[in-house]
Amino acid sequence: MNDAAVWVPVPSMFYWGWLVPLIFGTIFGWRYHRDKVRLGNGIWFSLFFYSFLTMLAITILGSNIHWLIIISGTLFVLLILLIGLIFTLQAFLLLWNAWIMWRHESHTLANMLTLYLGLAILILPFLGNLLSSHVPQPVSYFLTVFPNLVIFYLGFITI
Repeated sequence: MNDAAVWVPVPSMFYWGWLVPLIFGTIFGWRYHRDKVRLGNGIWFSLFFYSFLTMLAITILGSNIHWLIIISGTLFVLLILLIGLIFTLQAFLLLWNAWIMWRHESHTLANMLTLYLGLAILILPFLGNLLSSHVPQPVSYFLTVFPNLVIFYLGFITI
């Protein structure tokens, strides 16, 4: 492939998308400066972070710098593999945390949430597959999709 060819043409209008992470970053900075302990700060930062990464990927793909695209693509694939590994180990890490909490803290409901969550992540997919042949189709679909969405959500919140 010659250097004049563009791998992924990106219309110049897409670069206006940089306003989105700029706005989210500004809102996060303002809110974090005002009150550092609010839960909403994490949400604003997540919106900033993921929109920034998206715009960075669009800009790199549109730059037509082949070595940069290859290095970025390789790093992206490695990041996706790491996230997959964390998703896989998430239930076991939650159970490990529950075991440590069980030994060092009191046995209250709040201290045992990681135990229940770890067990749910391990058991719900198998239970959903087992019950899917014995319930109506909409319920079967819910039992299949819901545990996976919970695991996906928790993975992004804990990363």
